[in-house]
Amino acid sequence: MTPEQYQKALLIIDGITAQLESLKALLNTRPTPEVKKATKPPSPTGSKYATASSLSADQLGPTPDLDEPSWPLAVPSHMLVNTDDPMVRQFRAIQVIGIMSIPLSGLKVLDFGCGDGFVSQELANNSEKVVGFDIRNHKSWASHNNQNLMLTTEWSTVVSNAPYDLVIGFDTFDHLENVDLDDAMKSLWEVMSRDSRAFFRFHPWTAKHGSHLYERCNKAYAHLVLTPDELAQKRLFADYNVKITRPFATYDSLFTKNGFSILKRKGHTEEVEAFFDDRLIDRINKVCYRGKAEKDAIRKIMALQFIDYTIKKASP
Repeated sequence: MTPEQYQKALLIIDGITAQLESLKALLNTRPTPEVKKATKPPSPTGSKYATASSLSADQLGPTPDLDEPSWPLAVPSHMLVNTDDPMVRQFRAIQVIGIMSIPLSGLKVLDFGCGDGFVSQELANNSEKVVGFDIRNHKSWASHNNQNLMLTTEWSTVVSNAPYDLVIGFDTFDHLENVDLDDAMKSLWEVMSRDSRAFFRFHPWTAKHGSHLYERCNKAYAHLVLTPDELAQKRLFADYNVKITRPFATYDSLFTKNGFSILKRKGHTEEVEAFFDDRLIDRINKVCYRGKAEKDAIRKIMALQFIDYTIKKASP
């Protein structure tokens, strides 16, 4: 290396060193980012309905160990499938139609909260006309080409095609984010006639798989036993839910106060495993009910996995 090349190399090194020192100084002067704890999303229903409320962390006691081998599963292992598979979605859509067990021939149907549109497509295969409504467009909509099927994100389109003979909402209301439940019911009331019927399946947050957390952590009731902060520490984040803690009372009131009559109500229950002894029930009480609920009442609520309603407009 010639003296000229050596001097040039030193200048380059000095320049790099100066840049590194400047960068170091800049980083040292930047404030440390605040680590935000996971918080419960605000309930869109405000104080009108009973939603989960926890005691403070220092009142809850030790965090239960989700890795405990005997912790029951939220969903049997053989039922965990790839929900991105169109064939699986189509099969589930057929199951939904079977669960409703409603004659569809000749009906105009509104699928409220239609999601990926597979249920709407199956409805269209069996009815006169279907309008599927969701708050966002889904890529899978492009694959549904039934001539009597319309999928939309515009409520004005829903209104312009009203009235509907049948309205369905399958696992929808428990996931309505930033929407007032009463307002949603009033909107549905307006697109139904006196002869219309509506079928709703609720998947209560208090069910063993109510938060859909099982897709990431297949442990029954984990979302009730642990707080959102405790779950976040384990990198577990549940789907958005309206955290209704008294399902029957809440859903009954949602319908009757908004101008509907309940024609049929059916709860689907599963026995709560003995694993959830008084110790864990006590913690659920603290996490979800601020310690103010009766243990037997909590067990009955936990046993409730789904609720099906058939309703109509109330007589004037």
